[in-house]
Amino acid sequence: MTSQFNTRIDFTLNSYLSECDLLNKYNISNLKQQPKLDQIVVDFPISEIIKASDISNKTENDPDIQLKAFLMLYILTSFIPYIRLNKIKKVGQTRTTDLSYSLKIILSNKEEINLFLNSFFLETFVRLQFEDFKLFKQKPQGFNKALLVSNKIAFTTKIPGHSVFEIDQILNKIITGINPRDLNLNINFLFSNFNHTKNFKTSIKNMPFFWISE
Repeated sequence: MTSQFNTRIDFTLNSYLSECDLLNKYNISNLKQQPKLDQIVVDFPISEIIKASDISNKTENDPDIQLKAFLMLYILTSFIPYIRLNKIKKVGQTRTTDLSYSLKIILSNKEEINLFLNSFFLETFVRLQFEDFKLFKQKPQGFNKALLVSNKIAFTTKIPGHSVFEIDQILNKIITGINPRDLNLNINFLFSNFNHTKNFKTSIKNMPFFWISE
């Protein structure tokens, strides 16, 4: 996601103020103990393109569908996405296995994460609020408690594609024949150092930019 605000924000200063705030809120003495956002994973199933496409009888193996999905995610993030292949077993009179493709972008660099959060909460989130979108109240979300053994949390949310300015523009002006309102993006936020709190939602809301979701 590109952002017109990127050149106006001093992430170094923001990080310092945020660290001071978290030290105070969690009453911890060591910065290594504070909760932090380690990764953001943007996951885009190719089936979403088929669902939103005006053209019928297309499959996930169709090169045109795959190219459109690849270009959309690449233009959105400026990163070449990973291709993930999942096997889905169908049980019926005859057992079959379908192949499901998705594209995935992993952001783990601090600057990349900051730029994404900046774009998501200062641009995309404004568009989402017009549709009464609630980050922590919608159904497609989850806290993966299996990660708690290592003091980590995975929070997953799903947003409509048309709420992202770049996707809306791409599908209306460049890649036509696909309705951005029928597309969804999965966004996974991976946090660590949550061993000192049980109220995960409140803890995440204290993280930089996430307080905007209130």
